[in-house]
Amino acid sequence: MVTFNPRPEQLAAIGRAVPAEVARMQELQQAGIVRELYVAGPGKAWLVIDVADEDEATRVMEALPLRPFLDVTIDALRNT
Repeated sequence: MVTFNPRPEQLAAIGRAVPAEVARMQELQQAGIVRELYVAGPGKAWLVIDVADEDEATRVMEALPLRPFLDVTIDALRNT
């Protein structure tokens, strides 16, 4: 699971990057990488992604248009 928190000083830049972020999320959903997306208010979001390991999760997140403007935390989830 990936948690995104916006950096308050970057809100204007975040607003400009949202259309590119939406397009990239749609691509990742169609590819089966993004399984779930939850948004809680302005900027805070959680993703459930299907990747092999934390390194792959990091690579996917680093390529997102909004990444430079967010603090990101990656936590591994296990199927039970």
